Amino acid sequence: QRTMNCVELFCKQVDCKPESIALWVPGRSNRATSFSELYRMAGAIQQQIRQKGLTPGTSVLLVDNLGPRLFAAIIAIIASGGIAIIVEPWMPIAKIQKAISLVKPQIFITNLLGKLWGVRIPAIRAIPHSLSIAESIKTKGQSLDLTDLKPHSSAILTFTSGTTAEPKAVLRTHNSLHCQYQTLSRALGLEKFHGSDLCVFANFALANLAAGRTSLLVPQKWSRRFFRSIDDLPANLKPQSFSSGPAFLTEAMKHAKLESLCSVHIGGALTSCDLFESAFRKWPSAHFLHVYGSTEAEPVTVSDARIAVAKSRNAQYFHTTFIGRPVPEVEHQIDNGQLLIRGKHVCPKFGSTTEADTWHAMGDRIETNIETSTDGWWYLGRNQQSKEDFLLEQKIYRFLQSDTSFIHRDQRHLIHLIGEGVKTKKREIVETFPEIRTVTEAKIR
Repeated sequence: QRTMNCVELFCKQVDCKPESIALWVPGRSNRATSFSELYRMAGAIQQQIRQKGLTPGTSVLLVDNLGPRLFAAIIAIIASGGIAIIVEPWMPIAKIQKAISLVKPQIFITNLLGKLWGVRIPAIRAIPHSLSIAESIKTKGQSLDLTDLKPHSSAILTFTSGTTAEPKAVLRTHNSLHCQYQTLSRALGLEKFHGSDLCVFANFALANLAAGRTSLLVPQKWSRRFFRSIDDLPANLKPQSFSSGPAFLTEAMKHAKLESLCSVHIGGALTSCDLFESAFRKWPSAHFLHVYGSTEAEPVTVSDARIAVAKSRNAQYFHTTFIGRPVPEVEHQIDNGQLLIRGKHVCPKFGSTTEADTWHAMGDRIETNIETSTDGWWYLGRNQQSKEDFLLEQKIYRFLQSDTSFIHRDQRHLIHLIGEGVKTKKREIVETFPEIRTVTEAKIR
């Protein structure tokens, strides 16, 4: 069986453009890190973790802020055949304990936050070896050494809060990372642009490192100062593209000019037709893509956003529910509207013994024949919500010109509307939608 290491893609870019900027982080220093500097940092961390006993298959818990040190540590771990364990820092302590107890990492690379975790979480105190990430990058280091691995070797295991009592685990193998880069590159045109990419999602920064593009890393809080710092960048760093959800798009439209913008990719949640149309007016020359996928599978479908909005408007939806056709890399089954997919870039199920021929349930209702359309898919809500309720919500959103509300069916199947700004329109709502029994004002996160 062939061997590989997905870090090869990054190393090729280091050879081709060593002094080009790989990562830029906003802040007082606005620090830029070149491909060669990131390579040096990864080599230094690799030397330290090998001294701590890392061998292929060793799990390494990694805690640091989004920035060059974090990406250098990820590169060092997976280049060595280790598994980078990343946990959402805002997860409840009990879920963090469960996640770490499940994988039992042998090495802990951390900043101050991780040290504070150790005070409260027994599973962290049980990790045999620890490293300060700040100290580890100060060592001189050596050239980064790539371990030959089987394609389905684990590379990154990410734990998120999920929607149940158990933390949600997403596993990325060397092969799925490599294939995800190829799929994103083809579907979104990662290599078409010479300018930088504004990165909201960490997996896009990894893809950019493979593509040789500069990533402008977006902090967790999107302040006006951040957007001003982006607009004040020199011409060679001004972003030509970004990929985000509708929340970031909304803030960017309010606070940023982004005068060099050429390509925008929006996914992650339902986007209203109104928001897309406002973005089209703000950046009329930019190409917009409507992307549908999930944490485990990105992307599944890609469509021209202007076409998707026009079709969704024509079908009387508030949101852009037309999602286009699946990318060629995806195999799919639609069983009673429920979507199952598989593909080389789709993350395997954590705990499974093989990556091949495993189907991933998207949890969404997909239809293909709305308005006799045969040229793409339509998203019609999550599986647990009835189609009837999804369509009713769309009608309510169109009436209110807002999606900050939702309907709830009680045990007697009576319908209640809960949301923001509904109290002042209660009379009109009940008159227009007589099936709604109560209207309750509430803050929606």
